[in-house]
Amino acid sequence: MPECFKTTEEVLEHPDWKEYRTAEGKKFYYNAATRKSCWQLPNEVKEYRIKLEEKKRRDKEEGKLQEEETLSEAEEIKKKFMALLKQKFIGANTKWDSCIKLCEDDERWQLLKISDKKKYFNEYIGELKKISDQEKKAKT
Repeated sequence: MPECFKTTEEVLEHPDWKEYRTAEGKKFYYNAATRKSCWQLPNEVKEYRIKLEEKKRRDKEEGKLQEEETLSEAEEIKKKFMALLKQKFIGANTKWDSCIKLCEDDERWQLLKISDKKKYFNEYIGELKKISDQEKKAKT
């Protein structure tokens, strides 16, 4: 059976050694190839499980790297969208509907879902208003 279809317990089993239980529920291990059985977990199985755990850890780390790459792509798209807003002279008092009309023909506009566009638009407007308020305070 391919690894991807196995349960966690099946994956943790060594290909030659299988875990069984007696009628009383006590665990024992049996190797069909060598016809050996034992009460203790065989060293081969211990080593096999350690290697599997190391592989799981590496796979998890690789998954995190892919997640970070995806995150950086999202950040890059956000930067492009913010640059679009700046290039189209979106001001602190610009309404969402006006922004759509000004930006919808640009390819950067197509990179995001509408919910993200609106979120970043509001973030951009908020920053402009904050800068404007700071400038007003500095003048007084």
